[in-house]
Amino acid sequence: MPDPAKFDKLREIGYCIPITCGTCVHGEFASPSALWGTCGRHKYQHGKHTGPERGVSVYRHGFCPFAFVKTPSPVGEYGAHGEFFRKVPAGCPR
Repeated sequence: MPDPAKFDKLREIGYCIPITCGTCVHGEFASPSALWGTCGRHKYQHGKHTGPERGVSVYRHGFCPFAFVKTPSPVGEYGAHGEFFRKVPAGCPR
């Protein structure tokens, strides 16, 4: 069970977790520690190769306006910290 005092303090200081490619439902990474992966939403036709479109390469800590968190519920992958996710372009509360 999370400590309520800890969450009160996080709210007080305006803590947030930016929604990035690493937490987005469209981010595809080889492992949890991989810094580079691909985007399942934004695809392109590679100029040097034939075949189907491929996802653009993305950095785990990058973001776009279309990003959204994989599990926004408090019981998901991020536990009770799910309430702290914020869209990066909108900024984190202060």
